[in-house]
Amino acid sequence: MGSALLETMTAQVTEQCDANRAAAEEEAKVIHAEATEQAQAKRDALMAANDSEMDRLDERWRLMAHAEASRADLVVKNDAVQAVMQKVESEIRAVVDSGAFGGVLDALLASLLNEFKGEDSEAVLIAPEAHVAHVQQWLSANGHAGMSVEGSAEVWDGVALQDPARTYRITNTLTGRYGRIGQEARRLCMVKLFGETTEGAQ
Repeated sequence: MGSALLETMTAQVTEQCDANRAAAEEEAKVIHAEATEQAQAKRDALMAANDSEMDRLDERWRLMAHAEASRADLVVKNDAVQAVMQKVESEIRAVVDSGAFGGVLDALLASLLNEFKGEDSEAVLIAPEAHVAHVQQWLSANGHAGMSVEGSAEVWDGVALQDPARTYRITNTLTGRYGRIGQEARRLCMVKLFGETTEGAQ
């Protein structure tokens, strides 16, 4: 009787242990599956974040490269336009140093005196030092014999009018005229050389 009871109890304990072990194994499987799923989700999230960051960096570097290329392109174009502008300036100097400057000076004189609206008979005409005699001859031949003429190294490529007190000066020089159309000249250079405007050019 006692032996049968012991066997029954042993069987019950064994059954309970088997049930507990089965439950533990099942719970372990569930925990492992959840952990695997969470790990995979984290891995996927990290991979997505990494891919997004790489895409962002790629776009950033692409934009930086494009901006740098645009700056380099603009520098090259500006340098080309500036070279043309400097060439024009050197040509002005060449004209002044040539024998043809007398005719140019006559035209500048005529234009200046035509625009001069003042009644001040004492106005002084400022001329290039090397061309004072030429200017005096032109004034005498064109009804302005009484006008005083002074030579000036400052006014080397044209003429100017000023009052004796130096309160005003009206200048008509090649560089002055060129300066007034400088921006338009730059635009035309850019259009002729590259087919575009000078927006952003310095």
